[in-house]
Amino acid sequence: MRLLDAPSNVDGLLESVGYVVSTPNNPHRPRGHVIFATKIPDGPPVVIKCIRKGDSEARMMTYFYALEKQGKNLPVIGVLDLIEDTQNDVVLVVLEDWGRNLAELGRLSPSDFFHILKQCFEAVATLHAMGIAHLDISCYNFLCNSYNQVAVIDFETSRCFNETEVTHSTCHSQAHSHSIYPHRTTETPPEFRTEDAYQRRHCAYKLDIFALGVLVLRFAKVCVSLAFII
Repeated sequence: MRLLDAPSNVDGLLESVGYVVSTPNNPHRPRGHVIFATKIPDGPPVVIKCIRKGDSEARMMTYFYALEKQGKNLPVIGVLDLIEDTQNDVVLVVLEDWGRNLAELGRLSPSDFFHILKQCFEAVATLHAMGIAHLDISCYNFLCNSYNQVAVIDFETSRCFNETEVTHSTCHSQAHSHSIYPHRTTETPPEFRTEDAYQRRHCAYKLDIFALGVLVLRFAKVCVSLAFII
């Protein structure tokens, strides 16, 4: 499933709920499924992601939004608002404008590298404790802000295993999700390349852990001298 482009009525829809779309640096570049906006009148910049209503990520974002409203501290990008576009059957998810992905950080000191890396492991451990397997762990799906705080993004392929009422109704559907191993950003160990692997909790968690190992190598390659790692 390809990512959704923003609907043609997105500017008016966002303005109706207090957001104004930012002017792109390149006006000829296609807007795509992620756009940038600002809360009116003088609010912080935000990121708007267009998601098909009812798919796995939409349910996951709704779940995170509800938990954050309850004061839960989650290792994910803050979900500020959910705007339904019934005309196009999509949800516009308003997210914090967090920062750059790990592949874009450039050279880091060893202390910063390990501080960020530790947060990546803690984030995945927290998701697993919640019964959630991300299933697309990579340098591109962790963002880091100016304070070297890390948050997870992109839950298109995620799987929620908890059987509580909230998570079951929110996270279980796979009707519109990606096939389980589609992304160039995710490395898949051969033993998990089966159609039903994602349905088994231990396999899904192990896939995340395997992907974290790949992330360590790739993050080290682009951000630090390997002499500090060895």
